[in-house]
Amino acid sequence: MPIRVSVDETRGLVEMAVAGELTKSELVKTMDRYFREPYSTLPLGLFDLSDVTFMDISGDSVRDAARRAAQHVDSRLEGGKLEIVAPRDLLFGMARMYEILRADSTVEVQVFRGRDEVESWLGITDCGTVR
Repeated sequence: MPIRVSVDETRGLVEMAVAGELTKSELVKTMDRYFREPYSTLPLGLFDLSDVTFMDISGDSVRDAARRAAQHVDSRLEGGKLEIVAPRDLLFGMARMYEILRADSTVEVQVFRGRDEVESWLGITDCGTVR
């Protein structure tokens, strides 16, 4: 599962685009790597699943991801925003589950089917450097 990361400190934005297969172990590794990076304190995030070709993630995996994010992110990103782009039905459903589980978070999570709403919701312009 290749992941492309783009960091724009000027706009406070971290973009991560996942391609290929997405499994629970890869998701955990990706989250752990993100938590260790200095850019994990930037307030805006975009997690793009548009190029995921196969997903092996269960509801339990999504709940675990939400718990891990609450433990590692909430205390340092009050008022942050995370957008998840998930165009396919299964990805969208799992991402919406994550959004619901993170509803009480200090980080606002929103799921969209496409990147066209990214700029307005995140409050930035000229988004799309990862693609």
